[in-house]
Amino acid sequence: MCDGAGMGGAGVGTGLVVLVDDDDAVRRALTLLLKSYGWHVRAFASAREFLAVAPPHGRPSCLIVDYHMPDMSGLELLARVRARGCRVPAILITGRVDGRLRIRRAAEALAPAAFIEKPLDNDELVRTVSTALAASV
Repeated sequence: MCDGAGMGGAGVGTGLVVLVDDDDAVRRALTLLLKSYGWHVRAFASAREFLAVAPPHGRPSCLIVDYHMPDMSGLELLARVRARGCRVPAILITGRVDGRLRIRRAAEALAPAAFIEKPLDNDELVRTVSTALAASV
């Protein structure tokens, strides 16, 4: 899946951003947004789908993971990624308003680069991805 920190270049136009979200409309919209900034994007409909193809999809420079997905939550996915020794910057996104504080506290142990609530602000997401990619160098 990845070889620790330092997964690639930073800034607009470089780096592989991996997006894991079960909502097809969100996946499509975010893929288009991120590609419009020149980033390479691989999108997956579930955590299991992402884990099943790792590492053939390349080494991610940044992960964007939805918290609430069927079968495996974004936190569970991030825990598995971290257990494999992957320290790639991760952005946890969620549309859940119930349990927000509990989710944030649980996420802290997995050291996500950011926690962003839906509906996503495009400018905030782009800034956060840029920062995460710069940290992955």
